[in-house]
Amino acid sequence: MNNMENRTYKKKKRAISPAVLIAAACAIVLAIVLIVLLFVMLGNGETGGEISQVSTSSSEVSSSSEASSSSEASSSNESSSMAEPVDKPAESQVVDVGGYTLDANYERLILVNSSNPLPEDYDYKGNLATIEKKYLNGELTQIDKDILPYLLALVNSAWEDGVKVYIRSPFRSYETQKMLFDNKVQRVISAGTPADKAEDEAATVVARPGTSEHHTGLAVDFNTASNYFEGTDMDLWLREHAEDFGFILRYPKESQDITGVIYEPWHYRFVGINVAKEINRLGVTLEEYIEMKK
Repeated sequence: MNNMENRTYKKKKRAISPAVLIAAACAIVLAIVLIVLLFVMLGNGETGGEISQVSTSSSEVSSSSEASSSSEASSSNESSSMAEPVDKPAESQVVDVGGYTLDANYERLILVNSSNPLPEDYDYKGNLATIEKKYLNGELTQIDKDILPYLLALVNSAWEDGVKVYIRSPFRSYETQKMLFDNKVQRVISAGTPADKAEDEAATVVARPGTSEHHTGLAVDFNTASNYFEGTDMDLWLREHAEDFGFILRYPKESQDITGVIYEPWHYRFVGINVAKEINRLGVTLEEYIEMKK
């Protein structure tokens, strides 16, 4: 029995011989190598994908940048080749004048006189604002709404300096101007001027309807339409400070041959702060200034 068991044991021992162990070991090593290779391949694949994505993103960014640059360049070229509009308004130049904030570049240069009447379809009342009663010493109450801040700043500044400047005659309608002109013609005739010359003489003092700056809402008579105004505190203050608010003495002495109107120390016209200062510096009338700018 023992001999049989020994034989059986020997047979079982031969079933797991070294060759089998070596083969198993090789299989395990091979499996490990395959697994390692698989991980390496997977890793390279992911990295490659990331690199590809980065490359694609970079390409897209580059393409986008080029497209953007191209678009900007194209836009720039189109802008630079676009003609500037002739009537482009000047950029604002905000200034402080006696505590009042105004735009020094804002200007109004419409020329109205006997040679340049307003067109028949002119809108006399389309851009008007009402002036507070405290600033007035006459019955007329309206002014161009865009210059109202400049006018009120002027009057308030004069008051702060102790000078009682008041607005006597701002905007006038066609009908009002006609009444004033007809009355002046009658007074001229009553003073002895022949009727056939009365209108021309009257027009040197009161403009014919349709040719008055007052129609525009840009002109103002201060305090009194009388030569007594000359030399008063109001007159002297306006001569010194009106330009700071955009107004000029519209009909200076010895300019009737240019303006067609007698000397009127009370009559001021808004043109704009920078323009008013330039006109005064040059010592010219509005007619001459506009001619110079052509």
